[in-house]
Amino acid sequence: MTGSVSLAFFIAPRSLTPLIREAVIDSNHRRLGHSSGGRRRLMLYGAGDLGELFLSHLKSTHSTHLNEMRIIGFIDDHPNLKGRFLDGFRIFGSVEDLPQLSERFNLHGVLLTATRFDPPRVAQLCRIAEEHNLSIYRWRPHLQMDEISPMEILSDEGPRVRGGVRETESVDSATGVASAS
Repeated sequence: MTGSVSLAFFIAPRSLTPLIREAVIDSNHRRLGHSSGGRRRLMLYGAGDLGELFLSHLKSTHSTHLNEMRIIGFIDDHPNLKGRFLDGFRIFGSVEDLPQLSERFNLHGVLLTATRFDPPRVAQLCRIAEEHNLSIYRWRPHLQMDEISPMEILSDEGPRVRGGVRETESVDSATGVASAS
């Protein structure tokens, strides 16, 4: 009996914290959604890792960025996701549902939050966007690493400069390939 009670006191705070956090975020977003202004109403296309990263980015940035748009929810091509929620935002269905969703929510556009799309899906999205006067946006996180020398760690100089040009080596996060710039 005491083991059950102590387990409940251990699990409850861990499970309640994310629920409360999501409720507050959802409440703030809905409150902003009812405010006046010319905010773009967007449907996010892709409820995977990049979609979740986009929502995390919005949560961690200043609220003025959130004021520029009104996220309605997600569409995703995975049929098992329809009707579920991701960080408080409903997954309404797939790209086939976009015409009805566009009219229902008076959408301004679709924000791509996925890394790969099937060419037939892209053609379908472009056709629907044109027919319903929707803009298509793409969000990509800027992930870049600059290589520095051990001496730069200890100094305040920053990256090496040669001939007035900053010398760095960037690593493409997708391929892992380094390129000098």
